[in-house]
Amino acid sequence: MQQIDASHGNVSIRALADAFGWSQRHLERLFAQQVGLSPKHYARIARFQRLSRFAARPRSDRPMGLLAADFGYYDQSHLTREVTSLAGGAPREFFSLWCPVCGGAPLHLQGCPNQQR
Repeated sequence: MQQIDASHGNVSIRALADAFGWSQRHLERLFAQQVGLSPKHYARIARFQRLSRFAARPRSDRPMGLLAADFGYYDQSHLTREVTSLAGGAPREFFSLWCPVCGGAPLHLQGCPNQQR
């Protein structure tokens, strides 16, 4: 878990298994037994968490294709599929849920003193 967290989910599961001297299948079994998720799914969540922290910052006009590259997704469609799968909505919807001024989570928007009325 530490290596996946340290790489923000951008680590090859095969490389991780090789680092321990295990087969990929053995690593996957042990990881699932201990964590309850496959290492690949855990890495997806770690990458998504990093993207979520970015979403909580004031807006940038960075194109989605560049965001995908910045956060370890293969391309824009990969980022879109992952966000849709894990957040339940498209990336633009996901980013629009966060307060652009203070980075507050969606529920925070109703009471944010920074929002223009």
